[in-house]
Amino acid sequence: MTPALVVVLLSALCHLGVGPLGEQAVDHLLNWPERFAVDAILVPAACLLTEQGWPASDWPPTRRLRAHCLDHLARRIAEPLVAPADFARPSRVDCSCAHCRELSLFLADPERSVWVFKAAQQHRSHVKYSIRRDQCDVSHETERRGSPHALVCTKSQASFERRVAQRQKDLEDQARLLQPLGQ
Repeated sequence: MTPALVVVLLSALCHLGVGPLGEQAVDHLLNWPERFAVDAILVPAACLLTEQGWPASDWPPTRRLRAHCLDHLARRIAEPLVAPADFARPSRVDCSCAHCRELSLFLADPERSVWVFKAAQQHRSHVKYSIRRDQCDVSHETERRGSPHALVCTKSQASFERRVAQRQKDLEDQARLLQPLGQ
């Protein structure tokens, strides 16, 4: 499902004058968030519907979808946006092997900014995979001196930077949804 398909669906139901089916469609969209992601599908669709203008933009099912999206954005915008005060980073790593536990301890440590992990290639690759999969706030590079080689991990502010970018997008989407209908 794409935002454009949601727009076509709700616009068609509006033009056919079948409000109850429109309400059912919006119920379905809102009740299946893993299939109809708010940020990827519903907010862009609500923005498009708002911008396309009357009649679909002011139709009760569309207004309800827009209100849901505005509420979602307002809740996230209200969350505090503060850069990390020290080197402690979120340390949730899904894997619980010994190497990933070391990674998790490093991430939680408020005083360490760099971790040097000397290990065989397969273990370094596994730790790199865990960093990517769990979106850890760490950049890494392989130091190829000595044996075994070392994976040098340096803490970053990647999740904070993602939240800053998300906040900017949320504010832009909120402004689009709050503009007068059809503009």
